[in-house]
Amino acid sequence: MWNVDRNIAVGGVALATILVVLDKAGKLKGTLLLILLAVAVFMLTPVLLALPWVSHATPGSQIWARRSLIVFTLGLIWAGLSVWVTNGPPTAESKVGVGIPSKKTLDLALTPHGNSSPLLCLEVKNQGEDASITATIRIVSKSYGDLFDTRPYVGQWTLLSYKRRFGDHGPQPRASAVSIPSGTYRILEIAKVIPENGKNDVSAAYLVGSKECLQWDFEQNAYSKLPTLRLDIEFLDQGTSNSLRKIFDVGPVHAYGPLGMTEVAA
Repeated sequence: MWNVDRNIAVGGVALATILVVLDKAGKLKGTLLLILLAVAVFMLTPVLLALPWVSHATPGSQIWARRSLIVFTLGLIWAGLSVWVTNGPPTAESKVGVGIPSKKTLDLALTPHGNSSPLLCLEVKNQGEDASITATIRIVSKSYGDLFDTRPYVGQWTLLSYKRRFGDHGPQPRASAVSIPSGTYRILEIAKVIPENGKNDVSAAYLVGSKECLQWDFEQNAYSKLPTLRLDIEFLDQGTSNSLRKIFDVGPVHAYGPLGMTEVAA
């Protein structure tokens, strides 16, 4: 009987050693590891209970107390090993948490349009799952020294489903949030060129949703550097809080030409 108990105990020690090695190598984690560790530790029970100090104790409360001490000691050993193997760096799964969706980057394809129109806009195509998107825009800098408002403003989206009635010459309705099903696109309006009243040689580009604008003189800027605005645009999915952030330079392409926008590396 002693040989069988001893072999079981040796197997338990070997199993515990292998489990710890697998844990440190990142091959075995989680609940299964703790269960196997418990099995390995309690494989020592028979050989410890067969010790003379326990087996030769007076029947009754003495032998019960000594056997309980052996069991509780093994439980303490298991608890210590469990704390040791679970006290490593947090994994990606543990950071997410149960029932809390992980925050990801939106899969959006962004294409500027404005070469043949006074309106500069950004085509936003959703290449991921269906999403309800808002855009927050902030002016980062101007190419010349005028002061500007650094507070973020809400981007305005063109309502593609709006049908203008005959004789309706009012402004195109816009929305601050749009639903973009997977594989479809929506239009985010960025800026619009409006000639300055009484100034035939001056033009201005007004940011849609903001009071800020760019102004330039046709004659003065025909052969000099044209003004630009740097915009920080953050797209947010209201359902999942997933986001995408991009930076663009916005300004006239030519002194007499349309507006353009170029993505800038963050």
